[in-house]
Amino acid sequence: MQRDLLAEGRVHLEEVASDTAQLSRVRVYEDRGDMVVYGKIGRRVGVKGRVEAMARVILHLPNGESLEETARAFPPRLPIRRSRKSNFSVRFHGLPPEGSVVRIECMPRPSDTATQTSAPLVLSASLEK
Repeated sequence: MQRDLLAEGRVHLEEVASDTAQLSRVRVYEDRGDMVVYGKIGRRVGVKGRVEAMARVILHLPNGESLEETARAFPPRLPIRRSRKSNFSVRFHGLPPEGSVVRIECMPRPSDTATQTSAPLVLSASLEK
């Protein structure tokens, strides 16, 4: 049984996209007593070439302490066709205290062949329930 920690208001979410990739379908839930952060990374419109993506997840606790985990997207290169998205998942052992903030930064690693044909755009959204 997975408890949605965002819907319960136990944690808040901040998503930060990059100029070449963006996040979608982010979920923060409890699984067997641990907090799991899951989502998808996709390339932005106009970005061409190979883009390797990672998700940096930073958990900010109410006492000011921070924990950080980084997950490599799977597949590691953002797909060019079909769904054009890769999955990522990070598990924190235990559950954070109420009022914690989960910040997810999309960290693409463009290869030498990646090019962008549109203006850079950085998305910052905060969801609070």
